[in-house]
Amino acid sequence: MIEKHFVQQGLKKMELDSFLAKELDKAGFTKADIVKTPMVTRIIVNVVRPGLAIGRSGQNIKNLTE
Repeated sequence: MIEKHFVQQGLKKMELDSFLAKELDKAGFTKADIVKTPMVTRIIVNVVRPGLAIGRSGQNIKNLTE
């Protein structure tokens, strides 16, 4: 039963990585880390060009967050 949970988590991570790779192609997406805490879940995105990932006034980040 626990194995199924780990497989589902791996599939979700792969799905997230493919989505971010597609959306942040021009920014040079390298990897994403998921950090879960009791209060919040954070996704840390590593890119080559952070200015393109953030966008003007943070608009790209807002769109990705939605």
